[in-house]
Amino acid sequence: MSQINFTKMHGCGNDFVVINALNQELPSLSELAISMCKRRFGVGADQLIIIEKATKDEAIFRMEVLNADGSQVEMCGNALRCIALYAVREGIIASDIMTIETPSGVSHVEIAGGVPSTDPNDIGLNQPGPAIDQPVIIRGACRKMTAISVGNPHAVTFLNDLERFEFNHEGSQYENHTLFKNRANIEFIKVLNKNEVNMRVWERGSGETLACGSGACAAAAAAIINKKCESPITVHLKGGDLLIEWAGEGEPIYMTGPASFVFDSVWNIED
Repeated sequence: MSQINFTKMHGCGNDFVVINALNQELPSLSELAISMCKRRFGVGADQLIIIEKATKDEAIFRMEVLNADGSQVEMCGNALRCIALYAVREGIIASDIMTIETPSGVSHVEIAGGVPSTDPNDIGLNQPGPAIDQPVIIRGACRKMTAISVGNPHAVTFLNDLERFEFNHEGSQYENHTLFKNRANIEFIKVLNKNEVNMRVWERGSGETLACGSGACAAAAAAIINKKCESPITVHLKGGDLLIEWAGEGEPIYMTGPASFVFDSVWNIED
């Protein structure tokens, strides 16, 4: 029987299993994510984060993120914050400023997902033009959605009430809508004022989570694009608040929020 050292972390309740693969070998990451992230039967988490050797010279290390269903994530803002805190604690880097490689590119630790884009090629849309406040139909509902990439695909819709609708049904159906080539994360937003919104998020491959950093960035960008809010925007999630700042099209989007350690432990694998 072999053992894997891991750390449990969370950002606003969006929880992760973090594994440093710089000094230990791992089995199939997809199978590992499914088994470790399973609640009640495993460690329990929204996603699995792997730290591994960077393939780009400008990055200190590479971050891989897998959903609870074993699928890969291009970018995760909450994971980015957690992994930066972990890297400092573990002595991987002595500085509070770092560059981290992800499947969507190299990110500065203060930037969640780089520059927001409505380009259908960046998002992975099955249509030639952008989807901005576009009606999207599923059985039983039609929502106007704004699709945005912040390193991973998101679709944002604005509601007057975040409780009185079939969240699980709509989240799952919109995630897997034919509009999206690779599925999408779905953000349901209620605008409180020009600088505040409430948000519920359905994450691709994980279902509802208490927070989503890249989702908060996408929601803020969509609110600004649709002229419902102005930067900076405080996004209130079930797990806490994130502050999002964005100067507009072509500019990077910045996210400020917490990251916390929960515990360190080992995971046993039968050889």
